[in-house]
Amino acid sequence: MGILERDQIKFDWNWLADHLCSPPYEKQNTRMLEEDEVAEKLGEPKSCRVVVDELYTREDLPVPMLGFVDRLVQTAMELNVYD
Repeated sequence: MGILERDQIKFDWNWLADHLCSPPYEKQNTRMLEEDEVAEKLGEPKSCRVVVDELYTREDLPVPMLGFVDRLVQTAMELNVYD
């Protein structure tokens, strides 16, 4: 049993993965700006995969969080937002 189940923390994994891997602020801003302006205003956003890889390589990431990250990745892949 993982820490999330033991502590009875419940997440809407679909919402969480979609929100973290394709943030709504990027979607909203890109509709209002031209492509060049988006790159200038937002910079190059990190992909979901890059952020997850950075999490996996952190030495200070508590072991129980690895299960959380694994579940997030699994859900993001199922939703096709894990790029």
